[in-house]
Amino acid sequence: MLPLWHQAKRGHRVQHARPVSLIAFSAAGSAQRSALGLGLGLAILAAAVPLSKVMGAEPLTGGSGKGGTNSAVSIRKPVFDLGPDIQLWHPSMTLRAGAGYRDNVMLSHYAPQGSGFETLGADATIMRLPWNDWQFHSMGTFNDTRFLDRGCGVDQEQNALISAQASWFPKATWRTISTLEYSFIDQMMDLSTDYGIAGQQKVQGWGLTGKQGLRGDWGRYYAEAGLSLSRQYYRAPLDDYWQWGPWVTAGFYYGRSSTLSLTYNHLPMLYDTRTQTGLDGLSVEGTRLSLQPHHAEVVCQHYWDDPQHWRSTMRVGLERNDDNGTGYYDYWQYRAGLQLRYRSEKWEITLGSTLAEYVFDRQPISAADPGHRRRTSFETGVRAERSLSKHWKTFLAYSWERSYSNLEAERYIGNTGSGGIEFTF
Repeated sequence: MLPLWHQAKRGHRVQHARPVSLIAFSAAGSAQRSALGLGLGLAILAAAVPLSKVMGAEPLTGGSGKGGTNSAVSIRKPVFDLGPDIQLWHPSMTLRAGAGYRDNVMLSHYAPQGSGFETLGADATIMRLPWNDWQFHSMGTFNDTRFLDRGCGVDQEQNALISAQASWFPKATWRTISTLEYSFIDQMMDLSTDYGIAGQQKVQGWGLTGKQGLRGDWGRYYAEAGLSLSRQYYRAPLDDYWQWGPWVTAGFYYGRSSTLSLTYNHLPMLYDTRTQTGLDGLSVEGTRLSLQPHHAEVVCQHYWDDPQHWRSTMRVGLERNDDNGTGYYDYWQYRAGLQLRYRSEKWEITLGSTLAEYVFDRQPISAADPGHRRRTSFETGVRAERSLSKHWKTFLAYSWERSYSNLEAERYIGNTGSGGIEFTF
């Protein structure tokens, strides 16, 4: 079972309590991503006013193309005090409410059941501008969904995430990054890849994750490396486990703040009591299971115009997983995702699609069919947001997903539509 904050990129169906936000196009697979699938990369800094204006810092260096304008490269240390009109700390909070309909709540192949739902949620952020050699930002999010038809197989789902990150700038081109995360989940999830269980299962648990990294920026080029340690706790029948390992990222800026990057990580998972699985699908007594996932991904985020109204993001990833036993959980995963976003003063519209394929080395389809198991999942969606005023926003969203597999129980189709309103202060 993957960490709560890792599942979203592994192609698992995450029943988000937030009203059908657009699919995480990167969610097609990675043993190193979050089950909450909330896309909480903490891009808070990007929403702040330009740092060179806030801090009186030196202009950013590095290429940008025409006119000698560099849109965004490295964060420089401040050289002047904050002005009297500049606020060092920036808190914000968003409350939201919505409703919608999901036509296959359990993502069942045999007996799909739909239900309307209502949802409530809240987000909170606190950011300290990168001044006086250090920076801090934290965020928290909570979502609660209540299904109106109790006969659909589940009555409610909840998830939450709290994250805090501090950065210290020892030199103009270097910074340390320290992160602590807490996650909670109580919702239906697809465990077919991790546990070989077809269909949705109720997952309840929480986890703690700590990360320590170092990042360097040299003009338009940057690199980051670090270590991660995670402890995940689940209610039976799922098992608790440790996960740890390194990650490294390298990339560069080009054009209008566009970026191209390559990331690799290796985060082994050691279960407390879960045993290895034989090729017959039965538990191997007296053993202890561990998994060795390797993940690599290329990401290209491209801005198409100077005002940055149009942005596309493309992801291509590869994952290799090996277990320490019979190879029942050994597989390759290939995935690709594409997202297109338009943003103006009043509107934000996002389109996205994700494709992921799992190819198992040795896991049989069933006891009667010795062929090796394969699975392909596809999801696409659209989300539109309209600002009504400084504090109020309304949204509509729709997503469609389908799973193809040579195991019949894993095939399904699902549609979800929702709408709601948000208040930010």
